[in-house]
Amino acid sequence: MALHMQQQVLDAVVAVLQAASTDAAARVYADRLDNLQKAKLPAILVDEADAGESIEPGTITTVQQRTLAVQIRCVLALTDDNAAEARAFGLQVEKAMFSDAARTALSALCSRWAITASRLEQSTEGDRPYAQRVQDWTFSYSTRRATPDVKA
Repeated sequence: MALHMQQQVLDAVVAVLQAASTDAAARVYADRLDNLQKAKLPAILVDEADAGESIEPGTITTVQQRTLAVQIRCVLALTDDNAAEARAFGLQVEKAMFSDAARTALSALCSRWAITASRLEQSTEGDRPYAQRVQDWTFSYSTRRATPDVKA
């Protein structure tokens, strides 16, 4: 079964971050719905952002320019020094996403990728308090109208 370019990009991001030297080690998850237990932290969550995928209509050549919005969340158990720890965790992710390994993996799919925003979020509600560095990313690629699973 062919995978939409959206899924191919998300899978590539997860693979890059799993192979990178981050505090999360291999605890990198895409599209995870359930809450993480403290034993599974630190972790990195990779999801399609609320903006989803924007598509510029194809020209006469039927090539469409697409941009996928992705959110990468660096999640930590809540401690007294979370702001600094979350920023350091976010730095690890940024470096990984622009590493040689990332360039090799992502350039096979995307013409460009960029971090567009980063922010700290903390929660003390519920039985699993956490802090996270949330990074907004965009990944741009081209497809043909009839084949959104193949890079044009």
